[in-house]
Amino acid sequence: MAVFWLFYLAVPMVLTGLVVRWAQRRVGAVPESFGWATVLSALIGWAVVPVSGFPLLLALGDYQVVVARRERTDARLARSTGQRRSPR
Repeated sequence: MAVFWLFYLAVPMVLTGLVVRWAQRRVGAVPESFGWATVLSALIGWAVVPVSGFPLLLALGDYQVVVARRERTDARLARSTGQRRSPR
C-alpha cells in the first residue's frame, strides 16, 4: 500500500515542484490557480483518507495561494509607483 501512495503522490509532486521552481525562476511567479488546484486535491484526498498526510498538502496549497497573491500585489504596487520589480 505504501508503494502505491509513493508513486501516486510523491513522484508527481516532485515533478510538479521542479516545474514550479522552473516557472518561478523563468517567469517570476506561479499562478494562484496552481495553489487552488493543490488545495482542491488535498481536500479530496483528505475526504477519501482522513488519517493521512493530506492536511500537510492543504497547508502547502494555502502557502502557494498566499505567495501568488503577494507576488501579484507586489507587481501592482511596483507598476503604480513606476518601480521595477527586483528579482528574488
